[in-house]
Amino acid sequence: MKLATAPAIIETQGSTEQTEFRVNANSAKLFDILQNSLYTDKILAPVREYICNAYDAYKEAGNNVPFEVFVPHKNAPEWVVRDYGPSMTHEKVMGLFIIYLMSSKDDSNDLIGGFGTGSKSGFAYTDQFTVITYLDGTMTRYVCYINAQRLPEISVVNRAPTDEPNGLAIQLPVRE
Repeated sequence: MKLATAPAIIETQGSTEQTEFRVNANSAKLFDILQNSLYTDKILAPVREYICNAYDAYKEAGNNVPFEVFVPHKNAPEWVVRDYGPSMTHEKVMGLFIIYLMSSKDDSNDLIGGFGTGSKSGFAYTDQFTVITYLDGTMTRYVCYINAQRLPEISVVNRAPTDEPNGLAIQLPVRE
């Protein structure tokens, strides 16, 4: 989503020194704020965000294969959304998917997202969730988790050949 921003004209008459404000991006405090304060409804947030991302992937792919949502039950206590969109390369997962406030949707008003927070919304509900990419015959499974320093991290769990069509799945464990 394109954000409307107008340049500010500020006069700093008599100013002798300027410094921009910054963010300590490698701070557990910042990630705690993003994880715990950004969303008021901790259950609905990742459901809404991941369904919106799946819908955007559906639109980007231009195909007629709808995304799927699997609700948790006793034998599979996880919530899953699986799209059949363009998927993501490993480089995109490790570069775009995990960077807060970075989005591939900045230049489009045709897609829902654009703030660069939705892909991380699973952390509003849980300290660990799974991302699975299906791309050109390869399935890559990633685990996203909060590490011992209380910082979010992502690890590749496995790669394997697959017959699954391209797309992406997000799996969130669900508490009883």
